[in-house]
Amino acid sequence: MEIKNNLYYENVDDESLIQSKIKNHSLVPVWEDVARFLKNGHQQSNILQVECGLGYLVYYLMNQHQFSNVHGIDMRSDLVENFQKNTTTYKSNVRNYNFFRLSEKDLNSYDVFIFSKILEYCENDMAYIRRIPKDKMVVLMYPSQDDGLCLHHFDSLIQFERYTSHLLSTVFLEQVEIFKNTEYMVDNKMNLMVGIKK
Repeated sequence: MEIKNNLYYENVDDESLIQSKIKNHSLVPVWEDVARFLKNGHQQSNILQVECGLGYLVYYLMNQHQFSNVHGIDMRSDLVENFQKNTTTYKSNVRNYNFFRLSEKDLNSYDVFIFSKILEYCENDMAYIRRIPKDKMVVLMYPSQDDGLCLHHFDSLIQFERYTSHLLSTVFLEQVEIFKNTEYMVDNKMNLMVGIKK
């Protein structure tokens, strides 16, 4: 599975800088809502962020909100190495691994799967979704149609609208209304949706 775009990530060179980067990160308002939702019955759940990049969200949930079992995987070894080099506290929580090589047993060991602004970059986003076991919780952060980068990833707004409606209708048996129409004014507008995999 390939990720289309070479996403830009700034290297961080120690744990205090990781904390500083997180404190000033544009996605903190979204992460706060994710944490607030998951604290309601899921703080002890086994959580996996897929294609976690530099591991900021994993670190945030563990460090700021005391979640006990948050893990991240990413197929890009340089990003994982950067995270592991610059933190000792949660070094083992982020690892270089291909989501598509996780066994069925591994997948079923997780209760919650998080995708943060990643599926729109992937060649086949639905391949990720199909791998998630039935009745598992899915947290999706995805671009708004007003996202300044939206048309960079899609040929047209119509294509984007078809993408989001198809993706969400395929993923969710039940949508959590609290986030249904929430649009976050971050660097590039985005939406948050939580639901149960069909």
